Amino acid sequence: MRTRKVPVQIASTLISLAAVAYILLTLDMSSIRGVLARLDLFWLTPAYLAYYLNILLRAVRFRTLFYSRKVPLRDLIPLSAMHNMFVYVMPAQSGDLSFVMLSRGRLGISIAEGTATLVSSRFYDIVMVGLIMAGILPFTGGGLPAWILKSSILFSSLVLGGSLLLVLYVRSGRTLALAWKPRLPLLGHATEAWNRFVEGLHRIRSGGGSWSVARLTLGIWFCLYADYYFIARSLGITISFMQISTIALVMIPLALLPLQGFANVGTHELAWVGVLRAFGYSYTDALSIALGSHFLLLVIILTYGGLALLQAAAAQGRDKLDDLE
Repeated sequence: MRTRKVPVQIASTLISLAAVAYILLTLDMSSIRGVLARLDLFWLTPAYLAYYLNILLRAVRFRTLFYSRKVPLRDLIPLSAMHNMFVYVMPAQSGDLSFVMLSRGRLGISIAEGTATLVSSRFYDIVMVGLIMAGILPFTGGGLPAWILKSSILFSSLVLGGSLLLVLYVRSGRTLALAWKPRLPLLGHATEAWNRFVEGLHRIRSGGGSWSVARLTLGIWFCLYADYYFIARSLGITISFMQISTIALVMIPLALLPLQGFANVGTHELAWVGVLRAFGYSYTDALSIALGSHFLLLVIILTYGGLALLQAAAAQGRDKLDDLE
């Protein structure tokens, strides 16, 4: 499995390098300094708070989706912060694997349950993004470039259609069975893994709370949009919440692609510059705003993720001292 991921990781690295090279060639450092010089801490503070609420709601959602036992929030909040950081920093969505490993190592959750919980949370994320897109597009279609409008409609349609098929499959209670499994060991293992995953989804569904998870997911994305909005206002940009929602509408599908680069380099700039240009900003101003917002978002994510790592290291040190005693 690792060898199959190598080409994707190489491609995402090349995309990141190409994006950095293009930005450096077209970047006006004086405009970047001007944007950061206007930084308003009054608006940056709620940006930090909105991101913390995002972490908290994700932790509550993980707690709701775990089906073997109820995990204390005090253990899930730092795990959620670290998971967010790894997802954002690592390329090709490989950071998502950190949740399975962290929940296994720190919480004692089985790999099968961790995988089912992670995929279920991503399922709710994708469905919610599709629904938000479907709700926003009628109000933004007239002012968006054709490539943004068409790709958003396609993404929303594929997400909602695929989600409906998965829901119907899970509710049918079917499992995969291969009569020739002994002849194809690898395919047999994959089939067993899929069946364990579907069983986990059944257990999550039977535990109830689907509407609760949906509401939590809506809150998660609202906090993310609010974070973008407050970051933009901290840079001195007068922008509406609908415009921020449009930027997120473009950026989120790009970030979900398997070719996402390191720290979202390229996808963030493409979404912000493309939408801001559609709203009448010059290319230079749009690029400066995109880079400034990316820098601030990365600082916020690394702040919470770094604090969670320090907390985990301190807890591990205390455990070792207890063992010695």
